[in-house]
Amino acid sequence: MSKKQILYYGPPGTGKTYEAREAAIRIINPNIDNDLNHLGVETRIENNSIEINLQIANKAFEKFFEYDKESNESKSKFLNDREYKPGKTCYRNMSALNKFMAIMIEKDDVSIARDQWPDKGSSTFAQYSRAVTNFDLGVEEKLQGNKKGVRLNQEGIKIKEEYKKLISNEDIDLQSLRNLPDFAKDAILNSIKNTDKYNMSMWKSTIIGALWFISRNGYIFKYSTPKSIQRTEKENELLKICLGYKAEDNEFLTWVIPYLLDLGLVVESEAQDSRYIHEYYLSEEGKDLLRNMNIVTDVTNTEYSGMVAEEDVTYQIQSEKIYRLNDSFISKRSKIKELFSRYRDNEDNNIDMITLHPSFEYENFIEGISVTTIKTGIAYYNKNGILKDICYKALKNLINKNLSNQVENQEITEDEKGEVLTSIKNWRTCYEKYRELESTLSWDYCDNFVLIIDEINRGDMAKVFGETITLLETDKRIGSHNEQVVKLPFTNDTFGIPKNIFILATMNTSDKSIANMDIALRRRFGFVKCNPKLDLVKELYTFVPSENDNRNLLYESVDAIDNINKKLAKISFIGPDKLIGHSYLMGIDVFKDENIVDIWTQEIIPLLEEYFLGEYDEIIDVIPERFIERETGNFIYEDSEDILELIKELAIKDEE
Repeated sequence: MSKKQILYYGPPGTGKTYEAREAAIRIINPNIDNDLNHLGVETRIENNSIEINLQIANKAFEKFFEYDKESNESKSKFLNDREYKPGKTCYRNMSALNKFMAIMIEKDDVSIARDQWPDKGSSTFAQYSRAVTNFDLGVEEKLQGNKKGVRLNQEGIKIKEEYKKLISNEDIDLQSLRNLPDFAKDAILNSIKNTDKYNMSMWKSTIIGALWFISRNGYIFKYSTPKSIQRTEKENELLKICLGYKAEDNEFLTWVIPYLLDLGLVVESEAQDSRYIHEYYLSEEGKDLLRNMNIVTDVTNTEYSGMVAEEDVTYQIQSEKIYRLNDSFISKRSKIKELFSRYRDNEDNNIDMITLHPSFEYENFIEGISVTTIKTGIAYYNKNGILKDICYKALKNLINKNLSNQVENQEITEDEKGEVLTSIKNWRTCYEKYRELESTLSWDYCDNFVLIIDEINRGDMAKVFGETITLLETDKRIGSHNEQVVKLPFTNDTFGIPKNIFILATMNTSDKSIANMDIALRRRFGFVKCNPKLDLVKELYTFVPSENDNRNLLYESVDAIDNINKKLAKISFIGPDKLIGHSYLMGIDVFKDENIVDIWTQEIIPLLEEYFLGEYDEIIDVIPERFIERETGNFIYEDSEDILELIKELAIKDEE
């Protein structure tokens, strides 16, 4: 990156903010690039094999849980006995394993007694320890005096060591880490895969029962208003058969679904039924688990051939067609989101982000005067803006990292380091200390910091940056050969931008405020153009047709938008800056036709109407005339059938 300021620009919906966030993560941690690439696009699998395996899974679960067709109940102890019965007695998500291992690492042992658990209450210990004992990572043990505890087995010790490596390499508070590291997730999935009648547990029974629920119903769901909703007869039957659940409490599925999400076994879709807030379908990882579970592989192909011949199969694998986002992309996106949140919310706040708007000014960005209330009235004080604040953190980080290196090399003591850091209270004292220690500091020993400015063109750049605009240039940064600083007006502080600061910005080229980007600012940024990548939608989404409908509305929409864009680019008052990006068709992990129709009526059509502003003669060169009202130049449609017909016509390429 030759410039430390990069601007991602393009029409709406082209993924500018997504690219800026991914770039920010790479700047903070260059080694993450290989991991992100590893999570890239994978080849889609054939849908026929998915449906067959779901049928096998359903029948396999019926056999394992001893489903009795006559009574319509599952007789297995795993859904009925207190020791195994699914319920809210396990912790509310899989992060329990993170906390348990954090305590074990702090204790530096492979076993822990209940009374040694730092949080009070035996139920707390039981909830967290089940993350180990229920997934074959440890065992309960009886101690002297009727005390109970948990001891890690070999697999548990191995996972503990992986956690130790994780926290030694990265600045992570393990006790508050919400997401499971990949190695922990793999260990739990492996435990579920190898489950049989001899190693079943309460937590596994809950997860496996939920997988049965999905294989029987096609998806699992979360109620929109669980306290007031009345379950249908079918819902009651699914809960009773698959999870042994008969209570009236509708919060149960809200408790179960985080387990599936944390393990990457499901993908979320917008619910069509107003009674549900979301529907959750099996992810590729979830399907893969079903194919390889001992419970399922015990069912032979011979048995399966008899199953599908039965006339009384009452469940349906795919009652309506869907468009499913590739799991590897979901994994990559989730990883980016997780890392972005971690670097933004960690102690150093390596990443910060703002969105500019017309009222955003110098006082918000560099420094200003603010007011607070006190007992005797009000008081005024100097307040840092976001740029000055992140520059302070970056410069202090340089000093801190260098001092830590000097302690490690026994050049100074820990007390001497602490004395220096304690003296740094604000930007002024930090800058003074930097000048004092400058000859002993190396920029090789510091972290990078990133400020993301979203919609940079919506602010008044001259007012926002003020005299600091010159300081953006790479060679004028603090620590560079042509370093330059300025005196700030409110505090009279000497201010500069450290060389470990990167500024990434986004700009929507369809926005009329693009004129606000003056020449002085433009020449200080490197520009990265973000064009519509509509082929990405076809590459990342798998189409799963239903039995009676194989029309691929998503791919038709891609072709329709592509044809629209080609025409828009040739219109003088629109041009290539005002196209329709691919992100409009990537907002949901699992699409249904209703979602696509909504995208057209609520987003794409209003955008086109804004582009054309009633220019009837121009818009009918792009959109079929019968869909446009002559007086207003707006679209005409009565229902979804009209939208479906519009998409169909637009998807057909004009003969040149």
